[in-house]
Amino acid sequence: MEDQILKIIQTIGNNGEHVGPDQELLESGILDSLAFIMLLEKISDRWGIEIQPTQVPLEAWKNVRSIANMVEREIKESSNTESPRKEDPTARQTE
Repeated sequence: MEDQILKIIQTIGNNGEHVGPDQELLESGILDSLAFIMLLEKISDRWGIEIQPTQVPLEAWKNVRSIANMVEREIKESSNTESPRKEDPTARQTE
């Protein structure tokens, strides 16, 4: 996961091609507001999760490693809250 997020940031970040997994992203300016929004969109597209940045602590966005950990937690939480649709055996199909 870290490698995939690193590749995204290397593509969208300011001077992102030189980013390492523990490098500060926000304070260094690698993730500015536009790159941050692009990162959210890429995460949503890639892993099918919606992350509300205001609901996540700022330190979760600190570096690639912390973002990967947060995404993994979000994926686990979303898979735990999703329940498979079950067919109602009493429901009748109408034609």
